[in-house]
Amino acid sequence: MQCFKVCEPDLGVEVLFNEDEKNDIYDLPLDWTKLYEDDEKANSIHADTISDGLIYSLRNLGKVDIEYIAKITDSDLKTVIEKLRGSIYQDPECWNECFYKGFKSSDEYLSGNLLDKLQKAEYANMKYNGHFELNVEALKQIMPKGLKAGEIYYTISSPWIPKDIIKEFFNQEFLFYYDDKADYVRFDEVTNLWDIKVASGKITYSINFKYGTKRISAVKILEHLLNSKPIAIYDSYTSSVDGKTRKELNQDETTLAINKAKELNNYFKSFVEARKYMYEELVEAYNNKYGYNVARVYNGDFLEFVNMNPNINLFKSQKDAIARIIFINNTLLAYNVGAGKTYIMVAAGEELIRMGLSKKNLYVVPNNIVKQWENDYRYLYPNCNIYVAKTTDFAPAKIDATLTKIKDGNYSAIIMAHSSFDSIALSKEYQMSIIQEKLDRLKNVAYRNKTIEQMEKSLKADLEKLEQSEDKHISFNDLGFTRLFIDEAHYYKNIPLTTSRGYIRGVNLSGSNKCLHMMKVCDYMNSIENSGIIMATGTPISNSISDIFSMQSYLQKGELKLLDINSFDNWLNMFTEDSDEYEIDLDASKYRVVKRLSKFHNLPELTTILASVAAFYYDSDNDGLPTFNGYTDVVVPKPNELKEYISELSTRLDLIRKHVVKTKDDNLLKITTDGRKAALDLRLIDENKYSNYSVNKVSYCAQNVVNVYHKTDSFKGTQLVFCDTSIPGKSFNIYDALKEKLISYGIPEAEIEYIHDASTDKQRDKLFKDMNEGRI
Repeated sequence: MQCFKVCEPDLGVEVLFNEDEKNDIYDLPLDWTKLYEDDEKANSIHADTISDGLIYSLRNLGKVDIEYIAKITDSDLKTVIEKLRGSIYQDPECWNECFYKGFKSSDEYLSGNLLDKLQKAEYANMKYNGHFELNVEALKQIMPKGLKAGEIYYTISSPWIPKDIIKEFFNQEFLFYYDDKADYVRFDEVTNLWDIKVASGKITYSINFKYGTKRISAVKILEHLLNSKPIAIYDSYTSSVDGKTRKELNQDETTLAINKAKELNNYFKSFVEARKYMYEELVEAYNNKYGYNVARVYNGDFLEFVNMNPNINLFKSQKDAIARIIFINNTLLAYNVGAGKTYIMVAAGEELIRMGLSKKNLYVVPNNIVKQWENDYRYLYPNCNIYVAKTTDFAPAKIDATLTKIKDGNYSAIIMAHSSFDSIALSKEYQMSIIQEKLDRLKNVAYRNKTIEQMEKSLKADLEKLEQSEDKHISFNDLGFTRLFIDEAHYYKNIPLTTSRGYIRGVNLSGSNKCLHMMKVCDYMNSIENSGIIMATGTPISNSISDIFSMQSYLQKGELKLLDINSFDNWLNMFTEDSDEYEIDLDASKYRVVKRLSKFHNLPELTTILASVAAFYYDSDNDGLPTFNGYTDVVVPKPNELKEYISELSTRLDLIRKHVVKTKDDNLLKITTDGRKAALDLRLIDENKYSNYSVNKVSYCAQNVVNVYHKTDSFKGTQLVFCDTSIPGKSFNIYDALKEKLISYGIPEAEIEYIHDASTDKQRDKLFKDMNEGRI
């Protein structure tokens, strides 16, 4: 017998009714007058209408609470539910068989993966005798049609392709005899890797002839394709320097194998598309994961900021973003410069505290604007209870006292610099538990290979290192943060990336320690119930589309896992296509093969997935900002000295590739550094040798700066000059060279400053003020 619960709040009991009595439960006279009797929010508020009550519920609690709405409108639960039908829906996943629990606003319920919600609603509707009929009808009305076969891009390595299709392709096309029970092709869920174990005598000659080469078999090419592993054929030779056996890429054999791989991938697609049942299964698999998602639209019109400075009126775009932050745990705030990200984060944090949705907020901001953030926060909320931790507070002698103050203080928000945040470690115990979980998962891998062994070895080394360490200070875990706000989050985009593809031009795979630390902290925050992460940046994509994967890894790791795109290779296989291209080598006379991301696919699906966590806004008004009138490339002629030096670099490069010189004497990093210096100014290589180096970029830059100086002198115009190589010092450097030129052209020395000279917050504030007022 199916029962329904009626929760009696003041008695703390549940009354059960069977299915036949279900229609009568709404008429029960629940005595909940004592509900919220100690809650000032409920007792001091009265809403004239039930619709207003819904707004108050969202505004004060950040959710739909039927009991709260009934209390402030002097209504019974049944009337509230019936009056709000269509504006709210009861979620069968969280109603817990209690007729007034689990309600969500229509914009929340009717978004996300609608197919998944429809299936659950239909099952619950059948189980509970039509109780969720409205859910089913509403979901069916807005259900996307899904993509058609020709609208879906895929390859044999696409992560969503059903595993049985891959196995059937192998069994039918590679084996002499079809064997649907054979387990030659296996996929491991832990490592996301395919493994093919089969005797060569079982493979048909025609397959090896068509899709293999003399140096690599068709089976190996298939395995490389499935694992997105680069195909490269090497020849061995003995080095004339140290007598060791080394490898050199055979470009002809590699190119032949790469072309065979492309042909094999196309053959797989024709194999699938020739079988209607298989093609339909593939299309259905894609749509089930990606084709029925609808992004939620957030409307912040209901918000009232009772504690905010009354002189401030937020724009609608800001209110909508704040509503998003309130309703979901994680948010990527991709608003462009000047669109009000700071006020959004401050107001959202204060609202989360007021509603009881967060206990303590942490704001991590660039080092040079900590003071600016404090000023903006206190201006927006004059009566705020915040603690601003300066970079000096994290000096070795002060860090313990600072962390203790943060831990024990009754602050609603803490503001600290990026560098300060980077220095707060997670607890040793927590980090060891995460590593141990990974090791335990590897133990359950169905089969062993070198990749598994290397992963285990690396994890055990990390575990041993942690065991020998000690928690020097209070850990991040103990500070009690429930919301993490990261300003200028693009500084944390270089997360370590693992791929089987090898080096990809334009994608930084190595990452940085501070980004690895941020990833660990975000994983920790995501593991805590009722916590969240808000990342703000005006440049979510700065170098490569892989920057999106970095942000999604911070904020959407769980969702990516459900969609089978949580590994970087699977994400690339879903949304990108790489190509092996010929690139001009250093001396401009040779070519080499490089891999780069060349095409992008399934972008509507990527946009929908990202939209569930990201808020995009571009402020086109730019009120108060000067009009940008474009930029000009200044082409400086290449002097003969530079041509000769490039030839020297090319010779050095050949010697390194042939292992004629030892790494300690010369290496690719040295060549890259010297090349960058030479491209900027040869005097950075040798000031004495190139002292008469007359055609240089410094002179061209100085002349342009002087021209702008005179054109804008009447209104004290200011200029910024950026240099990506060389810093002020005793030896030759671009800064001093440019300054010397500018002074010779008549610009007073007192009007020229280096940012390096402002090493403290106070000095930087003065420098920025002097520049804003036209003294610099």
